[in-house]
Amino acid sequence: MIRSGGSENNFKDPDGDPPAIAIIGTNLHGGTLYYSTDNGSSWTDVGPVGVNSARVLYSDNKTRLAYRPVGNFTGTIDDLISFKAWDRRGGIANGAGSIATTPSLISTTKYEMCSGRGVSISADDNYAFVSCGWEGLQIFNIKNNDDLTFTAALENNNKFQVGVVLSADGKSAYLTNRYGDLQIVDVSDPKNPTKTGTINTRVGYQSGTLSADGKTIFIGSNSPEELKAVDVSNTYNPELISTFSLNGNDVNGITLSADGSTAFIANGYSGLSIVDVSNPATPELTGSLDFSDSTDSYAYDVSLSADGKTAFLADGAGLQIVNVSEPAKPTLTASFDTPGDAQDVNLSTDGNTAFIADGSSGLQIIDVNDRANPTLIESFGRPLNGEGFLAVRQVALSSDNNTAYLIRGQEGLQSIDISSLQLFSRAQDTAEIVIGSIKPANFLAAKTILTGRKILLTYDKKLSNLTASESDFSIISDGVSKQLTNVSVKNNTVKLTLASPIRKGQSVTIAYSDPSPADDANAIQDRDGNDVASLSDIVVTNNSSIDGVAPTFRSASTNAAGSKVLLTYDEKLSAKTARNNDFSVRSNGTSNNVTAVTVKDATIKLTLAATVNRGQSVTIAYTDPSPADDVDAIQDRNGNDVASLSEIAVTNNSIGDGTAPTFRSASTNVAGNKVLLNFDEKLSAKTAQNNDFSVRSNGTSNNVTTVTVNDATIKLTLASPIEKEQAVTVAYTDPSPADDADAIQDRKGNDVASLGETAVTNNSMTITEPTILKTTFADMSRRQVKQLTLKEIKRVSKSDLSDLKPNAVKGLSAKQIARLSGHVVSGMNLKQLSKLTKDAITGFKKGHLKTFNGEELSIFKPNVLKKLDADNITGLKSSSLDALSKRQARAFKQSQLKELSKKQINKANDFIDNLTKKQRSVLPFTDNRQAKLMADPFNALDDEMALITVENTIP
Repeated sequence: MIRSGGSENNFKDPDGDPPAIAIIGTNLHGGTLYYSTDNGSSWTDVGPVGVNSARVLYSDNKTRLAYRPVGNFTGTIDDLISFKAWDRRGGIANGAGSIATTPSLISTTKYEMCSGRGVSISADDNYAFVSCGWEGLQIFNIKNNDDLTFTAALENNNKFQVGVVLSADGKSAYLTNRYGDLQIVDVSDPKNPTKTGTINTRVGYQSGTLSADGKTIFIGSNSPEELKAVDVSNTYNPELISTFSLNGNDVNGITLSADGSTAFIANGYSGLSIVDVSNPATPELTGSLDFSDSTDSYAYDVSLSADGKTAFLADGAGLQIVNVSEPAKPTLTASFDTPGDAQDVNLSTDGNTAFIADGSSGLQIIDVNDRANPTLIESFGRPLNGEGFLAVRQVALSSDNNTAYLIRGQEGLQSIDISSLQLFSRAQDTAEIVIGSIKPANFLAAKTILTGRKILLTYDKKLSNLTASESDFSIISDGVSKQLTNVSVKNNTVKLTLASPIRKGQSVTIAYSDPSPADDANAIQDRDGNDVASLSDIVVTNNSSIDGVAPTFRSASTNAAGSKVLLTYDEKLSAKTARNNDFSVRSNGTSNNVTAVTVKDATIKLTLAATVNRGQSVTIAYTDPSPADDVDAIQDRNGNDVASLSEIAVTNNSIGDGTAPTFRSASTNVAGNKVLLNFDEKLSAKTAQNNDFSVRSNGTSNNVTTVTVNDATIKLTLASPIEKEQAVTVAYTDPSPADDADAIQDRKGNDVASLGETAVTNNSMTITEPTILKTTFADMSRRQVKQLTLKEIKRVSKSDLSDLKPNAVKGLSAKQIARLSGHVVSGMNLKQLSKLTKDAITGFKKGHLKTFNGEELSIFKPNVLKKLDADNITGLKSSSLDALSKRQARAFKQSQLKELSKKQINKANDFIDNLTKKQRSVLPFTDNRQAKLMADPFNALDDEMALITVENTIP
């Protein structure tokens, strides 16, 4: 409906709402315009329409318009309908009539003896609080906008009340008057307003605004011209915070930035003033902009855009739009002259529409979406309700922006329906209709082509290229409905393309339904625009030569990897095939989703979400998606669908291991920032998500921020380090009952079982500040290592020690080394060992040096080896001694060498080779070794030793 060449090219909606229209005018030339919302099953007269009595209609396949001309009228009506765009919102039904497409008056209520000055609307849109000059405060129930009713009043001691401000929670109202009083009223019960606190600063107040936290109110005055900040955190005892003078001009409307640090002030003849109020006790002028080049310029009120970059001022002359992105340098963006005296400005929630209270010229509604080019949307002048002047002093909006409330001086409070601004376009368009001759084309014949893919309908006249849609036809082949994919026209023939071919020998019928009683382009038409008649179950001549025998299922099996199920048929299949969800695979009774379907010759390959393991029972089922042959099913290359399969057993050829990893232990690292989960086999690098784990320390949840895998260990990095001696537990929940890659798995895809609340061995040495163990070992400095206590060093793990940087190792002392086990020390690498101090070396014990190989021991310098004590010496391995250089070997003292055992010496030939005569003399040789030296002295340890040994054996 309302299309141009088959598409809606005159409609756009920034929210993506589907197209719809509001008919606001018709030009029928005596005819009748009908609409249908049920695809032409029933029709209704559109009837009289106008901008505030429109007929709204969807633009879709079920909503239609039909025009019945009078008599034998032919020709073109350019503007059959005039219409606006409608975005389908507002709770209005398709086909509804008498709809206002422009703002309209809802209700007016008059108040007695009240000169309305200002209005505030409660957050729930139930009450309006009106500042009534000499009569104080009046409260109105506005829940029903059709019936604004007086609720309560509060006198103001015969002082002229100017402004009213509501707290965010709607429980307090702040009233200002011309005699300098700020009065706070409890309005939590709007029917019974009660005064709570008052302060008088002896100035003539104009208006005010409340800080976001409700603790400070900023009030403007015009006698003298000042900005007052008042502490109202105690509503019973408000206190003046500060007074700030502003250029000798009236301080009128005030608004605050979103962060409450900046006040934007409508400063009378001085235009816009911007004041830093981040400290309410010491406000400072930031910037200003004077509009004095206009004789009518007097700033009454100011509003701020949501992003805080644009200020909108009502300044008598009209609307001033100011760029305040740099508060110190405000610049004028644009001006819009209103016909009256602009006194108040309010912005829509989206910041695209400004509502101006324009005095005797009423309400002006201005489009400010393009800040540099404001344009008028609507103007409500006088009289709006048929009586009096619409002297609008202030405007307020409901929270949903569907209603505007106007203060009209002594005329009353007025509610205006402005929902149309959000629902209907300002722009409008027209649609034409062409009425041609009324003799339609006649149907001649229907037949299929040889491939069975098309049905041809032949008529006796050439047809329009714009034609009916697929849904207007019904084709039955052997009692089964056939799907159409395209309708096209060539000369006098309609070509219907089928989703699947008609087979040889099948009986075929066709029906066609004209979509509407009127002639329209969405039907089969001749080129004069005349619809052809509907067709009812016409027999189609079947010329198809396509074979109609479906493929036969042969077998089902898995591949060796267990990742696919293979279905084999007796003939080659179509490459376009069924969808994933047409198949159901179960392994060991559990559903196993199909993620991809591919075809190769006569085989369907189904890729599985979870690997099938050896020994599992597997079944498959397949459901043909429709009773007809169609391309979204398993078919042969002639388009014949295979039959559905019902729970067929699958031969399981998988060689995959189906044994899940076994949980071994859980512990923290020394830094306490990780929990380590150990399993009995290497795990997949792709693993579970953070929120699959639950870690608690001393009963408090400790979020997991990352999960990594290292061989058979899961490392959980924690949001907060665990401190030593805290009780720690871990739990893990397998995210699904099936094996999947988003769980802890071995490298063959087997999920580990969920863990209930499991105790974690706490190896953390992190303690309450200022302990240094809040730093991981990899990040420790030499100084931090040196500061480790003996209790802390005792809990250092092999992996922690191996993480230390070589320069940090210099911080280890002999006492610290002595507290480490041989297993932990074995984690040190050559670079780390080479950095140990002489003092630290003396801390090594027999159990430490037993773990050293020759390469590691050879790192030690001679002067370090001199430091080894008796316990160290007895711990040296023969192979480690042999790895020492001659310089290192000769560094040992005789007192150290005496500690070597015969077992150590007998296998340390290279070491003994490197010793001096004096050193050898203290070695504990065995008798066999002594005899060997005597028998063949020149094959002894060295020439010098050989001679000495011979001399010692001569009687």
